Amino acid sequence: MQQGVAQQAVAAGQPYANRWAILAAVGLGTYLCVLDSSIVNISLPTITRELRTDLTTIQWVVMAYLLVITGLLLTFGRLADLIGRKPVYMVGMAVFTLGTLACGLTQSVEQLVATRVCQGVGAAMVMALSPALTASAFPPTERGKALGINATIVALGGISGPVLGGLLQDALDWRWVFLFRVPFGLLATFLAWRLLTAQPGLGRRRFDLPGGALLFLWLAALTLGLNQGRNLGWDSPATLGLFAAALMGFFLFVTVELRTPEPMLDLSLFRVRLFSAASASSLLMFMAQFAVSLLMPFYLVQAAGYSPRDAGLMLLPLPLAMSVVAPLSGSLSDRIGSRLLSTAGMALICLGLFALSRLDAGTPYPEVALRLAAVGSGAGLFGSPNNSALLGSLPRSLMGIASGMQATMRNLGMVVGTAISGAVWTGRMAYHAAELAQGGELDQAALQVRAFVGGFQDALVVSALICSLGVLTSLVRGKQQAE
Repeated sequence: MQQGVAQQAVAAGQPYANRWAILAAVGLGTYLCVLDSSIVNISLPTITRELRTDLTTIQWVVMAYLLVITGLLLTFGRLADLIGRKPVYMVGMAVFTLGTLACGLTQSVEQLVATRVCQGVGAAMVMALSPALTASAFPPTERGKALGINATIVALGGISGPVLGGLLQDALDWRWVFLFRVPFGLLATFLAWRLLTAQPGLGRRRFDLPGGALLFLWLAALTLGLNQGRNLGWDSPATLGLFAAALMGFFLFVTVELRTPEPMLDLSLFRVRLFSAASASSLLMFMAQFAVSLLMPFYLVQAAGYSPRDAGLMLLPLPLAMSVVAPLSGSLSDRIGSRLLSTAGMALICLGLFALSRLDAGTPYPEVALRLAAVGSGAGLFGSPNNSALLGSLPRSLMGIASGMQATMRNLGMVVGTAISGAVWTGRMAYHAAELAQGGELDQAALQVRAFVGGFQDALVVSALICSLGVLTSLVRGKQQAE
């Protein structure tokens, strides 16, 4: 059988000879999957009209993708540890590309939701393994730098999604939001086959199917409950039922994992302090940061009075700062470790969130941009060292599960953070509106703006407090790293 380029390098005693090519190949797959999370949203109004559906139904185009990814990340990370990372990643890239093609050819909203599920399965395989493949392609002394570049790719995917989506829809049709990525998906699949090294898995071990099913149940129920709670009502039977299902699924999952000889997630791994602290810190960071993603567009449009187009451009300081700082922080962590950098990054995010909570309707934009850049710089300073520490906290044979844990904490943090900040925002906005109405000194428009700003400020203070917990979890991490 003909060997790939990377396999020949290993045979020649140069295991990291093609690391930059592998980073580019995996980076392309990562970019396409991250892009998919942001490029579709701008086309939803057009899709709703052309497929003759409604808002309640069309939201499943987004929700189906999110639920499948969040519920399957750890499962595919474990599967990759058992059978090898290359085959799982390649199948994921192929499934994602096939799903993308199918999305562009759908004729009904039901078909579109089904093909988004297919996309989500493929994206879960890719996103679960991208950090592990990147980290394993580089020596430990360069792992932070590589993961920093990977973080920049993720940031660029988030930045470019709405822009590319708008351009493609205006110039061609909403279907091309999907179809234009198919050739790039095929290229990413080919590069993965050609460049990735086929590393052996853990061998003949039983795959914990019940554990995987219960893991998906509780994560999907939790994600759906948090995502829909604000719309359905936090005390509605549907929301309470989802949370009850999540709680039951969690306890059943823990019970099964403790009794299974070869569990999906070995719970004893959480005794490794670095693994636990880095995972918790990642969850808290994304919970805090995504309050900004939810609230700032509303602030810029509804309180500050900017157009949606201008507001989108005004949010760029955050991802741009993160994309610049992340590679530098990752490279520095290769020399001095993760503890100081990750803790400083969390502290900077915390300060940035508190500074954003002091904004009012008349704050000049340069001050807004500076505070957004502080949050982005903190995220870049935190992310690369923390990811490197998380991936290095377990033996290389378990890097798949470590990579899946990282991706799961990111997705879960985004959902939980959005739910908490949204709930605090709407609740406190109603409180401030009632308080201001008692005074009787403001007209209705001024009252709404003041109430909005009050709720906005309170929600960001809560996010800053969440981030302060992340400072503590990052500070208490251990120093040992298993290679």
